[in-house]
Amino acid sequence: MDIRRLDKDLSYVCLAGNTLSCEQQVVLYNSLTNLQNENNFTNVYFWGKILGTESDYFLAYGFRKDVIKGKVFFYSTNCVDWGVLPLSSPAVANLALICQAPFQGDPSLVLNVSKEGFNGFDIDENEGLVAPLKEEDRLSATVWAVTEAAAVVPRGVFVVNSDDGCLSWNPCFVGLGHSKAVSLSHYLHLRPPRKPWNTCLLTAASPNPAIDCLDSIDTDFPPGCWSLQLECGSHVVVLRNLLWPGAVGYHAVGTPDHGYVYIGSGKRNLDLPFMV
Repeated sequence: MDIRRLDKDLSYVCLAGNTLSCEQQVVLYNSLTNLQNENNFTNVYFWGKILGTESDYFLAYGFRKDVIKGKVFFYSTNCVDWGVLPLSSPAVANLALICQAPFQGDPSLVLNVSKEGFNGFDIDENEGLVAPLKEEDRLSATVWAVTEAAAVVPRGVFVVNSDDGCLSWNPCFVGLGHSKAVSLSHYLHLRPPRKPWNTCLLTAASPNPAIDCLDSIDTDFPPGCWSLQLECGSHVVVLRNLLWPGAVGYHAVGTPDHGYVYIGSGKRNLDLPFMV
């Protein structure tokens, strides 16, 4: 969610029940603008909010050149003081996904997570079945998991620069037409592509190597994990990710306005395969 359109874009996602108070919007705009200037970022985006029992985590990210490879995440509990979110290891990511305790709002808190009953862990007899997990590391792993699954953009928003191969903003993007905006195949994951480079080209209706470099969401698993709805008299497309309740993408039809935001508890919907 671009901080320059924070108030306007929140009016789109509030239709899905996600919003911020007026005070939080003002403080976020001022503090993230300062964060952008201090770090010489090209753009800074509000990523979302993870709810905690004592305090909430506010997340944002910025980049200088490449919107995927150059992304740097920050977190705050008061919308003013921002700290860099560390990268998490695969082991920590696994622990974060099975941890069922709610977030507290204390980055230094250490939880003991039981690995009993979960496959995919190489358990050493000397380590035991309980592993420590710092909440800051869990926050990082959760942000990464939500971004991988639910960070979406309309097709054509970003373009590959032919000079250096960086993924950057497409100044020619004017928005999707109504017929394309209601199709999941015209929304892409904002993450490094997982499929072979030519898969997107072969499945696109009118392939373009410069913009068809990301994975589309229409083949996500399980089928039915995305809910597409039209709001505001069919002028705004709202995409809800059912695997991560609280993750919402949006696009104003026929305009460049788009984005995504996550406001939730940081827990996956493990019952989704039985619901779709």
